[in-house]
Amino acid sequence: MKELNLRPQLDSLYPDLVEAVLYPEDRKGFLRRLSPGDKKAIIQILDKLSEHTPLLSGTYLSLGPPCPIMYQVKKLELESDKVLYCLWVCRDGGEPGDFPQDPSMHFQPEDYDAGPYSDHYTTLQQIGKGAFGCVKMGYRNEDGLLVITKFICKSKVYEEAWTFDAANNQRVPMEVHLLTTLKHPNIVEVLDVFENDHFYQVVMEKHGAGMDLFEFIDRSPHIDEGLASYMFRQVVSALTYLHSLNILHRDVKDENIILDQAFHVKLIDFGSAAVMEPGRVFTTFCGTLVYCSPEVLRGQGYRGPELEMWALGVTLYTLVFGENPWQDVEETMAAVLPNPPPSPVSPDLWDLLRSMLHPDPVRRCSLPRCAAHPWTNLPVKPGEYRLQDVINTGYDEPMCPGYDELCVQAMMSLCVQAIMSLCVQAMMRL
Repeated sequence: MKELNLRPQLDSLYPDLVEAVLYPEDRKGFLRRLSPGDKKAIIQILDKLSEHTPLLSGTYLSLGPPCPIMYQVKKLELESDKVLYCLWVCRDGGEPGDFPQDPSMHFQPEDYDAGPYSDHYTTLQQIGKGAFGCVKMGYRNEDGLLVITKFICKSKVYEEAWTFDAANNQRVPMEVHLLTTLKHPNIVEVLDVFENDHFYQVVMEKHGAGMDLFEFIDRSPHIDEGLASYMFRQVVSALTYLHSLNILHRDVKDENIILDQAFHVKLIDFGSAAVMEPGRVFTTFCGTLVYCSPEVLRGQGYRGPELEMWALGVTLYTLVFGENPWQDVEETMAAVLPNPPPSPVSPDLWDLLRSMLHPDPVRRCSLPRCAAHPWTNLPVKPGEYRLQDVINTGYDEPMCPGYDELCVQAMMSLCVQAIMSLCVQAMMRL
């Protein structure tokens, strides 16, 4: 196991760096808490570290190939003067690095597009990566419509994440089943689903220019409570719809909420979704650590809605104040909100946040109460807001990196196809 000699210096300069490396999904949240100077320096360090083995890592030696894992150990001193050691372990969803890998996991670019998918869509470039696969932008061949395709690797889907699809009489990942059956204006829409030997290819609409709520918050938006309420109530509406079907999203966070230029938001990424059943208690946390509630961090089981409300409360807090309510596990478990708030807010908003982030899950605000809360239903005229004013951007700035280039690629590819088709037709006439 390679041990980097940067470790002692980094531990003394940035104590939270270990968490950022161990939990790549929380890396953006970690960077948000840094000053501009530190942020630039730490990004360079993280980029360098990403080329090596994670700072803390190990392998579980089973009968099969070694399984790379990531883990974090925390020492917590409880109010009773007892000491609790917490260990979080997850599979390493990053690059292969120095760990031996199952040869079947090494896919070529053409493996993703193989099958009927490539007859209807053309992939342009990768824009994201997760535990089960990756997300790429592309376009529909017949009309050049830009789309987002999620490639779900069949061999990486956990056994408990499969379900039986009666309509197609086969087993499919829960995420595929849900995305093809859910219909709600605030949930991403699926256009097509294909599969090949290795992947499910889930083609989704490209909502707006692809900006998620994290990027929106990271741009330090000039947002008032009316607009925040308008965006928030749409997420509440999506979750209300899901819960009415006994479905838990289980990964509510700013990165899983996308918005367009009219501030119309949609919930995405159902890779951690699960079905609620009477008496069922979950024991595994599937989301991002900074959105995990105190009782789950202590190892308690959860029914689902109470954890969903906590994550929703953290999301609202971050939207309003531009920062996470707590910076580490110890602060989260204490669940003490700042008094006064980081910036002035209305009593109704502060009341809603305090009730959603109550440390006692029994006393925590429920989703129906949240939906009926006065602040959630603030009067607002969304048409009076312009995105370029709220986030200090001009009409000429693309809403996501590479957006203009992708449009050009799509149009160029279509032109080439049209020219080739005309050439073939002309040759056939000779």
